[in-house]
Amino acid sequence: MRDTNEIDKIEEWQEHQYNPLYWVDKFSPLFPPKRTRGFWITSLIALFLNIPVFLAFCWSYFADRNSGSLPFVLIFGELCVILILLAIRLKPDSNHGETRTEGEERNHTQNRKKKKLPKRRKDYS
Repeated sequence: MRDTNEIDKIEEWQEHQYNPLYWVDKFSPLFPPKRTRGFWITSLIALFLNIPVFLAFCWSYFADRNSGSLPFVLIFGELCVILILLAIRLKPDSNHGETRTEGEERNHTQNRKKKKLPKRRKDYS
């Protein structure tokens, strides 16, 4: 269940997202992106689409001696490095995106140890 404070931040963002200069020095409440499987897969797709382009420009520069492709080699090489770091950053946790605070973890372990008791009978005689 989401915290009401997070919902208020998203509503404020939606109300003022088109007002000029309202969000100066502020970021969206949805930034940075959460570590979900969808964002991670999207970053991997971008990486695997970028690598062949980078290799093609490397081939053009080194094998064909085309000096015009050097800027593209540098640009796509930097983009590959950025996408690798992004894929590492967005890789979801092993607990399937469920992060628990210490208090929630303590409550979870206490709830697990409770013994179920039989129902009380309504015996009025």
